[in-house]
Amino acid sequence: MKCDSSDSRNIPPLQIDDDLICDDTKKAKIFNDYFCGQSNLDDSNTHLPDIPDTRTEGLGDMIISENEVVDILKILDVSKASGPDRISPRLLKEAYGILKYPLCRLFNLSLSVGKFPSDWKCANVTPVFKKDSPSDYINYRPISLISVIGKVMERCVFKHIHNYLLANQIITPNQ
Repeated sequence: MKCDSSDSRNIPPLQIDDDLICDDTKKAKIFNDYFCGQSNLDDSNTHLPDIPDTRTEGLGDMIISENEVVDILKILDVSKASGPDRISPRLLKEAYGILKYPLCRLFNLSLSVGKFPSDWKCANVTPVFKKDSPSDYINYRPISLISVIGKVMERCVFKHIHNYLLANQIITPNQ
């Protein structure tokens, strides 16, 4: 079987046993099944390192400042793709002065109620070719494009947690 060149946009036809898969929907299902199967990790025999009891104060309430939001927005890579919300890093970077206050309020509200917006958990997964034959689906790796706003919040939270771990000498040299 030969595929019509108009059937394939970015991913060439995939070879499954003796079949040539040209339909984009069928190719997407093949990649979805393969990528989902790759994410099963058996960590039942692993052991976490002992963490010494340092008796430090807890992290407490985390408050993200407008300056922290601005610091992250200013260093966004505008060449990166947007996620499912289609909000580009360029827009966020160029409009940081206007967006710092509402984003700061949104992030702090999210932290205070303990909910991360579900839309920020969605991702567009794109198969990216690695090597060897492009018609073999195992030669692709998944790239997840998530919300840039969600990544900005994650980066702000990371900064607080990382600084807390360093200040209280909780993080081990192995990390």
